[in-house]
Amino acid sequence: MAAAALKKGRAKPNRRAGGRTAARQVVTPTVVPMLSYEDGVAAMEWLSRAFGFREIARHTGPDGYESPKRHREHCDPARKWSTVPWIIDGVLVLLAIVVAAAASGVGAQTPRIETLGSFPWDGSTGSVLLQRVADDRLVVQLRVVASSETSAGRVQYRTFQTDAVEAWVLLDDGSALEQLPRQPPKGAPPVGLSNAGTLSAFVSFGFKTPPGPEMVAVVVSVDGRHHVYALPAKSGAERAASAGLRRAGAQQPSAEPVTPLITQPRLIRWPLSDGIQAVTLMDQQTFLKVDLAGQSVPEGRGAAPVAPSPDGLQVWVLRKDGTVVSRRSPMREAAWGSMGGWATRTRELTFAHATFQDLAGVIVRVNGNLLVREMPPPSR
Repeated sequence: MAAAALKKGRAKPNRRAGGRTAARQVVTPTVVPMLSYEDGVAAMEWLSRAFGFREIARHTGPDGYESPKRHREHCDPARKWSTVPWIIDGVLVLLAIVVAAAASGVGAQTPRIETLGSFPWDGSTGSVLLQRVADDRLVVQLRVVASSETSAGRVQYRTFQTDAVEAWVLLDDGSALEQLPRQPPKGAPPVGLSNAGTLSAFVSFGFKTPPGPEMVAVVVSVDGRHHVYALPAKSGAERAASAGLRRAGAQQPSAEPVTPLITQPRLIRWPLSDGIQAVTLMDQQTFLKVDLAGQSVPEGRGAAPVAPSPDGLQVWVLRKDGTVVSRRSPMREAAWGSMGGWATRTRELTFAHATFQDLAGVIVRVNGNLLVREMPPPSR
């Protein structure tokens, strides 16, 4: 089969001061006629010639184009969606964020859309939105202003790269929610919504939320920078306060990237805080190991080193694809270590194996704070 998105009108260049021309931001239309053609490729070319449409995306199967009629002869899902009038020869409408109606009945309410916080983007700020659309579904959305009119009456366009954003929802047990296919897919043009001369672009991430561990935080990555938004505990303000977690909507400080103390092909060590001297990520070839070092003390002076407290301590190892590396062993206190006349005790835990180039970073929860340590850029 083949599918394409066509947009009416030809791209017009934007003339800026000094005579320079800037290309317009291409976005996915929010209302798309879903028309079926016997020869879709020829139809797209004819629509472009006859009406001035321009093609912004084309999706074909491995064997090229196959008409809907022929495709449903051997495809059960295609046969099913062809039996209703709103999928084939209908209209696709993309909403800024999914709004799911509650169960039918008097007093049913639409789930609330919550703004978790903001992130810096291209000289301005973007927003992170959260909505529970069903008992077992959650949506996290990143939204930016992609174009707006300047005081001089010109339109300023900015490109929102969908392949440069990612999202995670962290759980209390060190795992993360399973991510559903994002909209739009990575690398595709962002969905756009125009209002009063301002064009907003957004990417939505869906997550499955089965019963189980509590959600701790939403993490988003934009252009390589990670931003953390803490969520409240399910059981209310008392538990949130005892765990030291901020209420939803309170954003963790987004500090500058922390430079590692040591960077080697199989070992990265970052400084930390809140009673932890450093966090070390090691590639042990068949698994990953994370060490959390307590404060060092001079040897032979009577003071004994103390390992970081396990209370509320948690570690997540983020993959670049929106997942986390699974835990292999529980956290345990390691043996006493000594170097250069200083003694240290650590806590360690192990994870399944993953290569450093597939990782986005490490997040440590200590004393209610969520501390991000991003993977350094690959050495050339």
